[in-house]
Amino acid sequence: MFRKIMQLVLLCFLLCAPFVPARGQVALAQAAPTSDFGDAPDSQSNHHSMNNTAYAAGPVLGRFPSVWDGTPASELSGPRHAAVLQYWLGKDETRELDADTMPDADGVTNILDNGANDVADNDKADDGWLNRNVALPDCREAVLKVRISRALIPPPVERLYLNVWFDGNRDGDWADVGQCPQINGRSYEWIVQNWWIDPTTIPPAGFVDVAVGTVLVHNAKPDADAWLRFTLSEQKAVAPSAGLPDGRGIAFPNAFRLGETEDYYRKGEDQGGEPGQIRIEKKAEPAGPVAVGDVVNYSIIVTHVGGTAPAFTTMQDLLPAGVALVGGPVVTELTPSAAPLVASFNPGTGPSGEVSWSGTLSPNASIRIDFRVRVRECVDQLRNVAVAVNTDGERVQAVAETKVDCQQSEPGISLTKRVRVQNATDEVTEADILSSDTAIYYLTLSTTDGLTHTVHISDDLPSGLVGVAVSASSGVANLINSGHTAVWDGDVGPANSPITIKILVRPEQGFGCDQRLVNVAHWISGSHDGQSNAVILRTACRDLGDAPDSTNHAGVAMSAYTGVEAHF
Repeated sequence: MFRKIMQLVLLCFLLCAPFVPARGQVALAQAAPTSDFGDAPDSQSNHHSMNNTAYAAGPVLGRFPSVWDGTPASELSGPRHAAVLQYWLGKDETRELDADTMPDADGVTNILDNGANDVADNDKADDGWLNRNVALPDCREAVLKVRISRALIPPPVERLYLNVWFDGNRDGDWADVGQCPQINGRSYEWIVQNWWIDPTTIPPAGFVDVAVGTVLVHNAKPDADAWLRFTLSEQKAVAPSAGLPDGRGIAFPNAFRLGETEDYYRKGEDQGGEPGQIRIEKKAEPAGPVAVGDVVNYSIIVTHVGGTAPAFTTMQDLLPAGVALVGGPVVTELTPSAAPLVASFNPGTGPSGEVSWSGTLSPNASIRIDFRVRVRECVDQLRNVAVAVNTDGERVQAVAETKVDCQQSEPGISLTKRVRVQNATDEVTEADILSSDTAIYYLTLSTTDGLTHTVHISDDLPSGLVGVAVSASSGVANLINSGHTAVWDGDVGPANSPITIKILVRPEQGFGCDQRLVNVAHWISGSHDGQSNAVILRTACRDLGDAPDSTNHAGVAMSAYTGVEAHF
């Protein structure tokens, strides 16, 4: 019994003894840990004044900012996230007092074993990075798969920001940039830069898995181990007074409110392997025949078959004559890992533009590039060729051929007409007009088939009216035939439809009364023609009374009755 009592006393001593860390953080130490910190090696600011090794080869000391409490203004504060399990990375998030002091929910400090050993990477809840085997080639972009979780009712926040750093030159910090001579550009250790997330897209008490694109990665030693940091916070990355953000947090005694920092020690990539072969496939849907105006969906699949090292390739697809891109390109990763998941379109290359992709495929990785084109012209056959560069420099290609039905159909052109007489508020198809009035005819030209058409419009004005001015929202409008005909020429299509043409008219001398002026505009496009609806103006003349009026223009007094002056 005495032995059991002594064991309980000893246990109470170990658990209940006051915590006495360095740098006078007694008040903070008395509270239970509520915050999250990183676990990358920090030789600069730790409470134990110890060297913390980043890489054994050398060795190279870690100068990554992980410790927060009491860091002087001249040193880097590690990121502290004050409220855990509100928004965080992965499935779990543990609580710490700081990166190198107890208590810690893991039972061991994130770094330095509470001053006992030169260690790091001890946070057991670093689980938000999902594709840790993704290739990170120097001067290339990559795609990181990240899980972001949310509490049931977290504190309100407008945006969350994800930032990632990668020690590309293995010097123990995240503050460097590299050069990419082949593209005359720069690469970065700050590889994900303020990638923002709308918190409302994360389900309550749930998570989302996101694909996050990097900038050009600085990786001067791809075969060497490297430290990475993932920081999720409600603020953008913290930058020094001069230079780029380097993984630091908000300076002590302040901190991030939300989020999590996860640090990863990544083993070097094996540079002894060889890439396999690049295969390319292409298909069109529908396979044909298609008509002018139809949409064709193209899919290109690029696969890295076999191999033991990543393969870099480029894919180019020159669109054939007679089509126009109307959707995409969109890149989908079929088998990981591939980067970037972004393709481009250059409208100035080839007869109808070029879809292209350049990137890296891990062994057996595969992507699909989808885009849509609309058939704009009548050609016998659409022959579309996608070309990729194989790992030996040779070009491989895939061809999709689609028959086009060249039977011309009626173009989807609509021309409507309205009129608004002076002082009226509405545009109508019938109205009354006086000889002193002006009126505006409104022509509305639009397309209904999604195609672009070259159109000529002619509008002969009714006898008794003459055009004063004409304008159009697109194309060229003119008055000819001494103002008695309005004409318009131009293209109408999805980019500018509908087009409005305004014709200002006035009555001519000899304007007759009680007439119906019927007006119809006509259009021509290729071998097709059509007309607008009819608009009717009813002419009217002023009617005056004939009772005597002494206010007449002659200034002569008039009598209404004998001895009574008229004032009618």
